[in-house]
Amino acid sequence: MIQSVGPDWARFIPYGCIVATARLYDVIQFGADETGDSYGDFSEGKYGWLLDNVRAFEKPIPARGRQRIWNWENDV
Repeated sequence: MIQSVGPDWARFIPYGCIVATARLYDVIQFGADETGDSYGDFSEGKYGWLLDNVRAFEKPIPARGRQRIWNWENDV
C-alpha cells in the first residue's frame, strides 16, 4: 500500500483500528551508510523492525490504540 500512494501514505492510514497483523522476527540498528527518505529517518543509531507473515485485512478492525508492540487475540 505505501508504495502505491507515495510520500503522503500517512493520510491514507485509518486511525483507531487494526489494518494488518505481522510477526516481528528481528530488530536492526542502522549504520552510517543508511539515510532517511520520505518514509522515515534511517540515520545511524536508529532502529528498524523486520516483519514477516504480514496479513492486511480487507476492512479495518476497530481497536483501542496502544503504544509498543502488543499481542492481539482475535479470530480473524
